[in-house]
Amino acid sequence: MNSAQKVLVIGDDTRSFLATVRSLGRNGLEVHAAPFDFNAPALKSRYISATHWLPYYIGNGQDWLNAFSLLIAQQKFSLVIPCDERAIIPLVLHREQLKDEVLLAIPDSGCLEAFFNKAQTREIASRLGIPISPGRIITPNDTATDLINEAGTPIAIKPTSSYSPESLYTRNKVIIAENRGDLETALEATRSNPHLFEAFFCGTGIGVSVLAHRGQVLQAFQHRRVHEIQGASHYRVSEKTSPPMLKAVESLMQATGYTGIAMVEFRLNDKTGEWILLEVNARPWGSLPLSVALGLDFPYWWHNLLVSGVEMTRRSYPAGIYGRNLLPDIRYLLSSAKAMRGNPGRIALFALKSLAEYCRIFTGREVQDVLQFKDPLPGITEILRAIGDKARAVQRFGVISSLLRRVERRRLRNAVRSDKRQHSIIFLCQGNVCRSPFASALLKRSVQTDPKISISSYGNLPRSEVSSPLNAIKAASDLGIDLSGHKSKALSRGAAERASVIVVFDETNKRWFRERFPTLKTPVVLLGSFLPKLSADRTISDPDGRDLTYFKATYKTIADGIDELSRELSPKITLSKAPRKFTFSLEPVPELEVLESMWKRMDQTGNHSFFLTWAWIGTWLRYQPSLSRVMLLRALDSEQTIGLALITFRQSTIRGLFPIKQAILNASGEPALDCITIEHNGFATRLSEDELWLALVDWFESGSSTVDELVLSGIRTNISISGKQNSIMLERREAGFRTPLGAIRSFEDVATILSRNGRQQLRRSIRKYQRQGPLRIDEAGDTDSALSFFEQMKILHVRSWTRRAQRHAFSNSFFEIFHRALIKDNWAAGGIDLLRISAGPKVLGYLYNFRRNGIVFSYQSGFDDSEPKSRPGYICHALAIAHYGKNGMSYYDFLAETNRLKQSFGIEKYELRWQRLRKLTVGFRMEAYARRFFGRD
Repeated sequence: MNSAQKVLVIGDDTRSFLATVRSLGRNGLEVHAAPFDFNAPALKSRYISATHWLPYYIGNGQDWLNAFSLLIAQQKFSLVIPCDERAIIPLVLHREQLKDEVLLAIPDSGCLEAFFNKAQTREIASRLGIPISPGRIITPNDTATDLINEAGTPIAIKPTSSYSPESLYTRNKVIIAENRGDLETALEATRSNPHLFEAFFCGTGIGVSVLAHRGQVLQAFQHRRVHEIQGASHYRVSEKTSPPMLKAVESLMQATGYTGIAMVEFRLNDKTGEWILLEVNARPWGSLPLSVALGLDFPYWWHNLLVSGVEMTRRSYPAGIYGRNLLPDIRYLLSSAKAMRGNPGRIALFALKSLAEYCRIFTGREVQDVLQFKDPLPGITEILRAIGDKARAVQRFGVISSLLRRVERRRLRNAVRSDKRQHSIIFLCQGNVCRSPFASALLKRSVQTDPKISISSYGNLPRSEVSSPLNAIKAASDLGIDLSGHKSKALSRGAAERASVIVVFDETNKRWFRERFPTLKTPVVLLGSFLPKLSADRTISDPDGRDLTYFKATYKTIADGIDELSRELSPKITLSKAPRKFTFSLEPVPELEVLESMWKRMDQTGNHSFFLTWAWIGTWLRYQPSLSRVMLLRALDSEQTIGLALITFRQSTIRGLFPIKQAILNASGEPALDCITIEHNGFATRLSEDELWLALVDWFESGSSTVDELVLSGIRTNISISGKQNSIMLERREAGFRTPLGAIRSFEDVATILSRNGRQQLRRSIRKYQRQGPLRIDEAGDTDSALSFFEQMKILHVRSWTRRAQRHAFSNSFFEIFHRALIKDNWAAGGIDLLRISAGPKVLGYLYNFRRNGIVFSYQSGFDDSEPKSRPGYICHALAIAHYGKNGMSYYDFLAETNRLKQSFGIEKYELRWQRLRKLTVGFRMEAYARRFFGRD
């Protein structure tokens, strides 16, 4: 019967997976494997008949489900056994769709909830009277002081679940906080996902492994941890089951009606005899090799129970038999000896003790997890792989490193200069959020590729739609690369097969590619091989989680590598083309209805700011004292209008002596009317403004323009707008600040922007205000409520600035007139927001914002700062940033001028310019000479 049955085991580790494979295989079942790592040593087992490739489970998992269903239909497996949560969770999510196709060795929904959620496990244990460590779920208001008062230190911070469907391939780790500082750091790192805390219980790890059927324990096995490092045991010993612990396990199984295998973890204080329950592993577990080696074939018995309904007869096992996972245990020994440096006596005693332990191999009292006589290849392969990893260190030596550089450069040239019709260059890093998207964007920006070459980026990690971290966005922005809208992509098999060359950043990236796609012969090269500065180490390390300085240094290194790599790709890559030539037409302003229609058409497709939409421009025009001074400037590409702006002509003088004619872009030149302050000024256009700026300067300097001075206020551009030899440029620069919202979905995401001290101050203020009631944001819902919010904002704004004896925005009456008209006439069209932020009945402040093309322009505000230490402005902006991030906006722009609040939240800094381009008239020449003479340049 067994020879006709096939079992699919999903996994590839040398502990739970390999033990399961051996248990099934040595009992005559045909074992197939679906690994994550196709170079895993466990796949060398003699008991594996075939391996199958499954895509990673990403997004809704449809690709995975289709491939899995096809595999099941082709192979007709009697059972599928997943060995860890990465394999279990997809099967659980599609249990209903798969139930008629194959039998799945996974717990039912109730047991999954009970044992895969640590909070639920604690609740059940408490109800059954099973000892657990003091603790509970962490709430958003909990502080380090609160937790220390309840549990003391050290304290364990645990995720309620080790894995989640949203981050299936990233394990949520347990943190042991030894002191207050560690605990504060741990709390900051755990705000985004549910976590619980437990008082740390000192003792030895005990595991009770069972096979249960409908809540009844059929077989039990107990082991004790002997060596332990980083929460994992690699050396353990069998022992008789403890009646109290076994009773606790039986109670858990009965309470949940559990069917399957599981390992229940306890911790025992040998001095006092007290013990607690830690968790339940409702799947194959890491210490499984010891019980299987002692004849307790839990996986095989599990198979018979599920497939044939056969319950095994309870068996005894020998106590005092040790099980060792050789390589990790050697690392434990080396780590322990290293910690004893400077104490020769302790090292000698430790060495003698370790030697005595290894002698158990010769007395028959020790078995090996991986290296076994009847199935030796996994153990041999694992050892050879470890030796190979150490041997790779020689690549760091100068001569060998230099040789490898030449080899990889040749590989790149051969791959891209071949006669293939289409070439694909892929940048591959760990998560596709830091290194690879920046490198890909940099190469795309630096050069224009041949139509036959495509450039893209992916990550090894099986996840998608993850935004770049804020430090990455900031560092990239400083080098002219925008990562704010980037979303990660995992490398698919199709993309890997189409690639001509894979450019990676470290050996981990390279090894992962070979492990995941072992049959592909695509050249894989290190970007470090193209660094102009010769260094033996070709690794460009992952900056994820590091500070901004580290990101900037990493991106500078990547930029150096890209410069050299682009030269290697020649002649397949040619330099970007010169910009197109545009012309300008200066015309009288048509009837406002005609201009409105023309401008709104540009608004529909343009990428310009809110300040250049008809809402702003139209309101501004209606309040100009005379439209005879205003002209329409149309930018033309051939005969097609591709940009619109307004020019105000004004007569002025130089120092009251020389008359000049000014042309002012989208402003009046009158301080009383320009108090509304236009920023992000320019053209209403769907094109990049940089080319239009250069063309505008040419137009100004040519005979087409009769003005002496062109005034450009509040413009933002990545190029230098300067005149040629017949003009002078004066420029004032102001910093603007904005917050990328791509990675922000909650207030906790916003808090990560701030410094550690800033986060603590903000949270203290939040807790203070929350005593008056929950914090909330109210949006004005109609024109009347918007005008009401505006009036209340004005009151708070004027009161605050008057208290500080400073001039406020409403000092000029036109400011209020303009904005009331702007709100009244344009509210229904959208793009204008008025927000009220409150704590219960107390109003903290109002925000007056504009929205356009995914950007929020934070234009004006009013806060109740009667208690300035409570930081109402910080709270209002933090909640607004979270609000807009959650609603899919891309940036929160604080606009120009510098203050502490803007610097705290606006991690991305840009520059706005106020420029005057002047022709070389006699008056301007004399003024320039005078400024130089008096040292004012």
